[in-house]
Formats: sequence, structure tokens, C-alpha cells
Amino acid sequence: MRIKYRIIADILIFTLIFVGPWWLSIVLISAGIFLFRHFYESLALAIFLDGLHSVPGVTFFGTGALFTIIIAAVFLASIFLKTQLKFYSN
Repeated sequence: MRIKYRIIADILIFTLIFVGPWWLSIVLISAGIFLFRHFYESLALAIFLDGLHSVPGVTFFGTGALFTIIIAAVFLASIFLKTQLKFYSN
């Protein structure tokens, strides 16, 4: 049953990347990381988000992959937080 919600969330986020603001996509991807176990597709969605919404002149430490760096940091932090939080059960 959780896989159904995960697929719906993937389709929603993927659609939102095209029609919604970039910050809402970041928020929903981050929420998906904490709601679903091993949400690896978040990294692929972040790379796709970088391809569509990144500005060529704006760089983050010499790279244009700002959204991918943010989502990767959230993903790595969630691995630690999910093991430390007592109320998190997945």
C-alpha cells in the first residue's frame, strides 16, 4: 500500500517540477525523503530540477547543481535523523 502513495508522490513532484515554483518542489522532495523509506528517486528528481530551473550564471561553489546539493544534504541528514528519532517508525 505504501508503494501506491510513493508512486503518486513521484508523479505529483515530477508534474510540479514543470508547472510549479522551484521552492515548492524542493519542499515536497524533502518531505518525501522523510515520509518514505529510501527515497532514492529524490536525487534523480533534484538532478532533473537542476536541468530545468538552474540559471547558467549562478553557481554554488563552482557548480550549477544547487538543488542536487541541497537534496543530497537533506537525504544524508535524514539517514542520521531517522535512526536517532524515537517517534520515527518506518
